[in-house]
Amino acid sequence: LCLNRSYFYTLFTEREGMSPSEYLIHLRLKKAAEIMTIHKKSPTTAALSVGYTDIYPFQNHLKNITAVHQENS
Repeated sequence: LCLNRSYFYTLFTEREGMSPSEYLIHLRLKKAAEIMTIHKKSPTTAALSVGYTDIYPFQNHLKNITAVHQENS
C-alpha cells in the first residue's frame, strides 16, 4: 500500500480524531494506567513497559491528559 505521508496523516486524523503521534501517546498511557492499577507496578516500570525510555516525558503526557479530562468534567 503506497500512501503519501501527509495524506495518511489527514486520513488518520479524520478517522481517529487525533494525530498518529497523539494516538500512540494515548495508547501508551492507557496501557501504562492498566499496568499501574491491575498489576500494581510503579509509574517508572509502567512507563518503561510501554516504550518510554525516560520517565519525564511520560509524566508530562500523563499530566496533560489528566488536565484535559478535568477540564471536560
